[in-house]
Amino acid sequence: MALKFCSKCKTLKSLYSFSKDASKKDGLYSSCKECSIKKNKKYRYENKEKISLWHKQYRTEKPEIAKECSAKSYIKNRAKIIVTRKEHQQKNKDVYMKRYKNEYQKNKDKPGFQDRMRNSAYKRHFGITIQDYDDMYIEQGGRCATCGTHQSKLGRRLHIDHCHKTGIVRGLLCHNCNVGIGNLKDDITIMKNIIKYLERVGG
Repeated sequence: MALKFCSKCKTLKSLYSFSKDASKKDGLYSSCKECSIKKNKKYRYENKEKISLWHKQYRTEKPEIAKECSAKSYIKNRAKIIVTRKEHQQKNKDVYMKRYKNEYQKNKDKPGFQDRMRNSAYKRHFGITIQDYDDMYIEQGGRCATCGTHQSKLGRRLHIDHCHKTGIVRGLLCHNCNVGIGNLKDDITIMKNIIKYLERVGG
């Protein structure tokens, strides 16, 4: 196995432990990935204000490019971002709730505020927008994806169903179907057994 000497930790490591760098003779960074990560983390921690200012200035000067880069990064890391957001919200429930209440009371009567809050909630919890929700609603004909009950016959808006493992949105369900699938933990085997049971007992 080919090895390379890390200039930081002074250790011989496999070539897979080094990132690519076209400017180097061997095409690899002089320091290993682990050391590079530590170095970058330290730099970001010691230069938070400087980095924040740079990003703010870049978004102001090149908004279209910044928006495009942000969108690509989100798509690439969507599942991870959703999980991280949820974990942060769980750890800081009181902070989020206080912020939400203050924001709501301050702006609830402003035009378009309700839609903005709803859009923000969809992005935060599911990684989608109101437009994405409306597209699914139209595609499903305004009905629950499983039982077929129309929105007009329900007391509340159709719920967003998502995979709890990956965070991927699967469709819109009525309250009963959404809760039912959740209680069964998305276990298809259990669902099939329930069908067989009902067929056997005449349900």
